[in-house]
Amino acid sequence: MLNRGETMVIKAEDLDFVQIEEYKDEKSVTTVICIQFKDGQMKIFEMENRR
Repeated sequence: MLNRGETMVIKAEDLDFVQIEEYKDEKSVTTVICIQFKDGQMKIFEMENRR
């Protein structure tokens, strides 16, 4: 999990796929980013922006 202001650098050759989904409701927009690495590891990041 990244903290606010932190950056993660990933090389494209290390990736299997990246999936980005966005969910909206009246009060917020939530973005979910799923990163699957070729070695089998998976990282999921969720960001919520309130309106």
